[in-house]
Amino acid sequence: MVPEYSRRPDGRFDLVTCFETLEHLPDPQAGIAQIVEFVADPGLILFTTLLLPADFDTQRLNWWYIGPRNGHVSIFSRQALTGVWSRFGYKLVSFNDNIHLAYRTLPPFLAHLQK
Repeated sequence: MVPEYSRRPDGRFDLVTCFETLEHLPDPQAGIAQIVEFVADPGLILFTTLLLPADFDTQRLNWWYIGPRNGHVSIFSRQALTGVWSRFGYKLVSFNDNIHLAYRTLPPFLAHLQK
């Protein structure tokens, strides 16, 4: 949308952030494949996306987080997120139902997060 910010960055980074993005991707696996191209090893991906609520079977398409009114076309359970990140060799830590961390090798200063 902004031409001067439309070029992909060069290099790999220790921290890649992705806030409220995955739920807008019609092909999240392809999007994650592009994200991991920018992560150094060890490196972290800090991202947000709201997980399905416990009562989703009751709410179904009435859940406020689902599009089309907000453009959210992909929704995730914890199992789905864990599965898609593991396809790229990443593990997942969730701080809550919205804030998540993906990593291949956890940097030593975050060793306490490992299960």
